[in-house]
Amino acid sequence: MTRQRKMTVSLIVIAAGAILLLGLASMSSINAPGPDAFAVFCNSAADAAPACRWHMAIYLDIKSCLSCTEDMEAWRALESELAACGGTLSLWSPQCDSADVAAAMRLEGMQADVQVLDSGALYALGWHRLGTPVKALLDNQCRLVEIGSRMGNVRESTCFFDGIKAQIRSTGAVASAPD
Repeated sequence: MTRQRKMTVSLIVIAAGAILLLGLASMSSINAPGPDAFAVFCNSAADAAPACRWHMAIYLDIKSCLSCTEDMEAWRALESELAACGGTLSLWSPQCDSADVAAAMRLEGMQADVQVLDSGALYALGWHRLGTPVKALLDNQCRLVEIGSRMGNVRESTCFFDGIKAQIRSTGAVASAPD
């Protein structure tokens, strides 16, 4: 390989590394919001079940391709498991999509009502940069425990939800309280 070609390859590798680091930095900022940013989800869960220990909030719109990227059986199983251990699941969408999302979720067998998440809250959470559906597991202190966005395929979705269920089971269905 010539010296010029080696330099070109090195520059490409450096540029790719920089892009990767910038991407990771922007993803880590998604986890930055504190419990106050998630209050809309926790307040909704408190209205539904005052003793809620876990809450899974799922935000989706009509652009979400659930049939090609999500394991809907895993969604239904998680909703049942959360209910069995004192937790809740809520579904959220933009106002303009709420009726369509509600109809689709009923067809998929989901029991949770679809609520509206306004664009201001979506931007405050940083979720506008993620592909839908966005799935966030919150503990009983309204802290983000796990977050996932659009999955690449059904198997990835299954693994994500299996991890969420393992998280819930490993703590005896009670999220840890601050020391």
